[in-house]
Amino acid sequence: MDTKVVRRRLDAEEQRWAGVRDGLLATRVRDTEEQDRVGEIDRAGQHPADLASDTTERELDFGLLEEAEVMLAEVGFARRRLDEGSYGACQTCGRRIPAERLAVVPATRYCVAHERALESRWANGAVGRHDRVAAGHRREASS
Repeated sequence: MDTKVVRRRLDAEEQRWAGVRDGLLATRVRDTEEQDRVGEIDRAGQHPADLASDTTERELDFGLLEEAEVMLAEVGFARRRLDEGSYGACQTCGRRIPAERLAVVPATRYCVAHERALESRWANGAVGRHDRVAAGHRREASS
């Protein structure tokens, strides 16, 4: 495995997610400034459907912001694994993750089978996205 190529992929992934995060934060700051300028009195006359749309949009933005933060943490964990020599091994079964998967998802910790199992647990509410990052952080710290 060419570590220079992997580092470039991780750098690109970090830049992509940092751009998402920074764009959302900039939008949130603009929205907050606008709300301060217009004031809550203006919102009092707003139609309930418009308020609901605004709330939904804000919740989606917060979800994307959370996802960006999670992915930035995953990139950091991947760099540490690369430095330690464990990059590219599934953290559940220890088997090598195919190069094709690492090219597409360079910060992944899991082979496809174990990623699907984890996603199934998310869908069933057995584990949350933050649980994955926290578990990865504990695993990384204990190494």
